[in-house]
Amino acid sequence: MVIRGYESTCDDVAPSSVVRALSHGTGGTRRASTGRPAARDGTTGRTRRGDGPDGGDGPDGEPGRTAGTGQTGGPGQTGAAADRRRRATVAQKQFLSPGENVAEVTRRAVAVERGVSIQPLTPRLGAVVEEVDARGPLPDSTVTAVLGALMAYKVVFFTAQGLTVGEQEAFAAHFGTPFDDPLTRKVDGHPGMTTVTRVDHFHSDHMHMADPPKFSMLQLNVVPEVGGDTMFADLVASYEALSEPMRDFLEGLTGVYVSRDPSEDVAARYGRFLGRDLSEDDLAEVRQALVPHEHPLVRVIPETGRKNYWLCRRFTRAVKELSPSEGDALLSFLFAHQLRPEFVLRWRWRPGDLAFWDHRTTLHAGIADYGERERHGQRASIAGGRPVPARGGAPGAAVPRDVLAGVR
Repeated sequence: MVIRGYESTCDDVAPSSVVRALSHGTGGTRRASTGRPAARDGTTGRTRRGDGPDGGDGPDGEPGRTAGTGQTGGPGQTGAAADRRRRATVAQKQFLSPGENVAEVTRRAVAVERGVSIQPLTPRLGAVVEEVDARGPLPDSTVTAVLGALMAYKVVFFTAQGLTVGEQEAFAAHFGTPFDDPLTRKVDGHPGMTTVTRVDHFHSDHMHMADPPKFSMLQLNVVPEVGGDTMFADLVASYEALSEPMRDFLEGLTGVYVSRDPSEDVAARYGRFLGRDLSEDDLAEVRQALVPHEHPLVRVIPETGRKNYWLCRRFTRAVKELSPSEGDALLSFLFAHQLRPEFVLRWRWRPGDLAFWDHRTTLHAGIADYGERERHGQRASIAGGRPVPARGGAPGAAVPRDVLAGVR
């Protein structure tokens, strides 16, 4: 069995080095998938599962469990398959919750061996990364472990980092090239950084572009005492929950992704948003960034080989191969399906927390429930999110005028 994202393989069992680490109790503190994790200062945790776009109920109070206790092991022994299977069985009994598998416990154990602790928040979406100081240079092994966690859980959180703009920009550079965003307020002197308040609808950033961002990394510096949480939706889990005939049908379809009505006064809107008068060059750059594009409804993630649909109510306006009534019916079903409670995570912020997510496999939304209180922070986005079609075809084509004319 291949553990994607790591240079280790196993045949139905965890590698002996991993099981050896587990049997010595290096797993750290496990969190129940719907309980609150322990915060660094020992207070109650800050993460809870959401119940979809209308808010979300809090945790059910299930206590966490401590892994790695009560088990001792001798030096690692390589060789006999029976011995490896026995060790794997011990690991599964001690460290796996119902529904988990050896691959998941192996990911966590490999991360521990690399000096990083990965604490899942749910079985498939969200994890807290501990033992990483984002302020300084990171060894390649730490970068690999963080990326492995991101591929497995789609969004990861680093608590109480409190990075400066320059520190966050340097941290983001470990994971790719900065995304140049002409549609967002930039931080002076830091071209890879933008300022953020809130976007309160589920979306992936700039889905209408030919080359949208791959990852984003957001730190909130000022948050309301209560409210202002962010929700994330898992596009892999919700796609895989569809029937096989539906998934097969979607793979052959193309979405039309639009940001703004072409008739809108771009100069007035973006001049107000960016806080300055736009030059002719500025306007040309903004208009070019707003050009609608077609994308496959189903994409494949090269690092994992897994497929997911990629669409949201805000940007996906039509399905190219279907009539308007057929496309509207299909999209309405998918928009509701992707935000079912079991696919949504809700993160409660504290100042200095850092969220790092994969735009290709998630949607996100800030919750507008805090009135006039302040909420703002800084974001680094990373380029490279151009969709790879799950079933051939050319990604990122501009939408033909005749197709765009029929889009509402």
